[in-house]
Amino acid sequence: MKCKHKFKTINTISQKTHKEGSKKFKSGFEEANSYGIKILVARQQQCLECGEKRTTVEISKRQLDSIYAGLSKILEDEQIDSVLSDTEINVRNFLIQTSKGETKTRHEKKAMYKEVWLTVYPLRRFGRGNTNEVVEWIVNISNFDTDNGRPPLNSLVVRGDTGMPGESWVVWKNDSDTPYTTVEEAQQACWSYEWS
Repeated sequence: MKCKHKFKTINTISQKTHKEGSKKFKSGFEEANSYGIKILVARQQQCLECGEKRTTVEISKRQLDSIYAGLSKILEDEQIDSVLSDTEINVRNFLIQTSKGETKTRHEKKAMYKEVWLTVYPLRRFGRGNTNEVVEWIVNISNFDTDNGRPPLNSLVVRGDTGMPGESWVVWKNDSDTPYTTVEEAQQACWSYEWS
């Protein structure tokens, strides 16, 4: 029969006293500190029935909130890595920087198809035949983002002569569940969204 564990604390070490404690506790506090986590108290506990031991730690709520925030970012990054190709991740990062005004492009906070192409292939010449490949990347990126409640970055990819997306954006909008009815509305959402 499996033990239901009734743990009792047998040793308590605080942040201030860990330096005088065992090597195991000392290294645990130091390892946590190296990750930027300040352990307030560590407790060594033992099951009263089977003798199994465990160690629990207390940290501040602020640190816990910080860990949760970091974890959600890690999970988001892992999700991006599993859905988008490396090329699409690079293009997405470029478009996010563009939406924030951090890249120098011909149209402010927008990128031409050619500018997107050159972020992937800086030494290859861009021609009309390459537009379809760029469209494929930005459609995949926007499908991923809108599926996760973010605005469509493909609205920021524009033609050089008009400063507006090509007809492929309208086709994408009609085929997707995006809540944005106009290009301008989608662009404004991209510019005001807090990208991480």
